[in-house]
Amino acid sequence: MNDDRKTSNEELPKHWSWADLEEIATFINGDRGKNYPSQSDRVTYGVPFINTGHIEPSGRLSRERMDYITRDRFEKLGSGKVKVGDIVYCLRGSTIGKIARNEFPEGAIASSLIIIRAKTTILQDFIYHYLASPIGQSLAKKFDNGSAQPNLSARVLSKYPIPLPPEEELHSICQVLGALDDKIELNRRMNETLEAMARAIFKDWFVDFGPTRAKAEGRTPYLAPELWNLFPDALDDDGKPVGWETRPLKDFFSIVG
Repeated sequence: MNDDRKTSNEELPKHWSWADLEEIATFINGDRGKNYPSQSDRVTYGVPFINTGHIEPSGRLSRERMDYITRDRFEKLGSGKVKVGDIVYCLRGSTIGKIARNEFPEGAIASSLIIIRAKTTILQDFIYHYLASPIGQSLAKKFDNGSAQPNLSARVLSKYPIPLPPEEELHSICQVLGALDDKIELNRRMNETLEAMARAIFKDWFVDFGPTRAKAEGRTPYLAPELWNLFPDALDDDGKPVGWETRPLKDFFSIVG
């Protein structure tokens, strides 16, 4: 191990030790040769082709924004094919150090990414949490080659120092962090659902004027009485609820430059 790249052992908890990342993981670059997918290889449905733009802040890969390549092009790739649980890590650009775990059964990475594949499943979880932490993220800047375009390589990444706890502690740490990750993801999905509901309600009330139209047509109320009573029972000649008016935003607030 290159000792000048790590913090002193005295700063680690008892029985922990330092390792270079290459001691516990392997690294797989994307295929950067003639078989690298071109724009003509992109399809609406196919095999995921993962780039840094698909990495969500949650550490997951976006399915909604994912790019896809043809099966034929995927089969021709000589490297850079992911497995479930693989870590994908950004090596270049302003998003250097961006990280996610792959959940796709198959896929390939763009040239800006590298696959980190730990030698055991539990180490995979630990490596991910460490590299995603503020300390782990600082390593990307520390080991950057200093060029105008931030850049790392597999060789440099392999020398990242990583603190290793004993196996029992390793399992406990990963269980706790995994449970927190699951809770964060659940909250994120709940927030997405609530935001979608809020948008739907706003559109119904203030764009489609649903309650007023329902009243005018004699339909059954679908809101609580205290809300239902707030809406007029007819539309005016301009197609908006009677008594409502259109006014410019400047009537309600001022812009401070």
